[in-house]
Amino acid sequence: MTGLGLKLCLWVMLGGALGAVSRYLITQVFDQYLVKTSLSIGMLTCNIVGCFLFGWVSAWLSTKNQDAGEASIAFLTAFLISGFLASFTTFSSWIAESNKIGNIELLSLLKMAGYFILSVLLGLSFLVLGNKCYLWFK
Repeated sequence: MTGLGLKLCLWVMLGGALGAVSRYLITQVFDQYLVKTSLSIGMLTCNIVGCFLFGWVSAWLSTKNQDAGEASIAFLTAFLISGFLASFTTFSSWIAESNKIGNIELLSLLKMAGYFILSVLLGLSFLVLGNKCYLWFK
């Protein structure tokens, strides 16, 4: 691994640590203090906000002037997308939430399916919205 590759890995680790801690804190605040349900509204919030931010950051990075330097764009991509946002919104955490819904009965399965469908539809919608917002307001 080159020196640049090692530096990029360090930026991914830093972003990942901050994203994971942010997800944990937001989930705790929502689920313990704001909205008490069998579904994790905090995790859903992280996933939806993360999708919006992913769309916005992706659009922003795609418009960055190459004069800024490919290395600086690579560092921003490593920190923000591969690090922070990847750990802020994780599929494994999302799937783990299905365990909290309840035992495997028809109603529980319907709740899980609804939660997953809602997460995917809102996630895709907010990804596009984040991208469009950046383009509208730049």
